[in-house]
Order: sequence, then C-alpha cells, then structure tokens
Amino acid sequence: MSRSRRSAAQEFVDVAAELLDWLAGLLSAPMSLRTVAACRSGKGTVLFNAIHDELGEMPGIDAMRLVFDTDESDAKLAARLSGCYVRLFEGPGGPETVSLYESSYSGTTRRLHQETSAAMAGVLRRCDMAVRSGYGEPPDHLALEAGLLATLLRVGDEDAADELRRRLLRWVPQATAACTGVDTIGFYRGALIALHDMLMALRAASTVRTCHERPS
Repeated sequence: MSRSRRSAAQEFVDVAAELLDWLAGLLSAPMSLRTVAACRSGKGTVLFNAIHDELGEMPGIDAMRLVFDTDESDAKLAARLSGCYVRLFEGPGGPETVSLYESSYSGTTRRLHQETSAAMAGVLRRCDMAVRSGYGEPPDHLALEAGLLATLLRVGDEDAADELRRRLLRWVPQATAACTGVDTIGFYRGALIALHDMLMALRAASTVRTCHERPS
C-alpha cells in the first residue's frame, strides 16, 4: 500500500473511531447538559465537519444536527433528550421501548445477558480488555460494543475489529428499525442510523483492504 493510500486509510480509521466513541457515549446514558453544550460548541462543529469531510453525507448525523440547531436553550434540550432516552431505552418494555442489548435480538434463547454477554466477555478477554469496574451494564450493551470497536480500530487490531463489526451488523439494523416511529424527536434514531452507516462503511473499507492485500 502506498504512503498516500495508507495515510488516507488511517484518516478514515481515526474519524471512524472518533464517531464510534461519540455515538457510544450518547447511547450509554441519558443526555447531559454538558454534552449538549459540547455538541453545540466549536468542538462539536469540528467533529461534524471531520465526519462530513471523511465520510460524506450521513443522514443519521444530519438528523441529529437538526435537533441541535434550534433556538431551544441547552438546558431545555438536554432535559428533552434525557427524557427521550429514558422513555426509549429504559422504559418498562412494550412496543415503545427499544433494547440496546444484543441479547434482545440474537442468541438461541434471546434471554437477556446470557449467551451474548458471555460471548462478548470472551471477545474482551481475547483482546486483553475488561469492562470497567462500576460500569453497570453487561458486555452486550450497544455502547460498550461500539466503544470497543473504536478501541480496536485505534490499536490496529483489524481481525478483532472485523469480527466485532460483523457482530454488530447482525443486530444493529433491528434496533434501528425498532426505534423508527417511536423516537418522536428523531435524535436517537439518527444515532442508530449513523452507527449502522458507519459499520457499513467499515465493511466496505475491509473489503477494499482485503482486495489490495491479495497477491497478484
């Protein structure tokens, strides 16, 4: 691979990891005032511009930016998004609650935090990593899986990153579909769409990388 191609590939990985980390943070807990302020600040603009420059148009990101680009105060928007998060992801269940756990969408029994949590714990062990003490969520939570993928991209563990990306693509589309129609604000549906699109872009990049690595 030429230096220019390698540099372009690294820039793509850097932005992908940053986006995955950002989405993981948004999906890990209800929205905070600090996060809203950061996303509306120059720091947020830099991130959004980097995403656009490296990844092109992303409908999910556009939907999220529309929510930020209002006259609503930071405090009011944070409260509204926090309430939306709790209703969508921490609700009592039923058609208006969306699970962020892989075990809700896969495994032979689909019982929460059993097969898939054990499998993800195995992935963490193979990568010599562990869930931070006090994190409070099982290993199959979407925020943890997306954050782990960002870490694997940064350290250059391509095999583990490809495995986790394939794993996420088996269930993130279902979570995204479940969010459609119940996210009245559109912010978290946008986040899931952006995550799915990022995973698809990583799959395409992996295919290109494999083609270049094959002996002629």
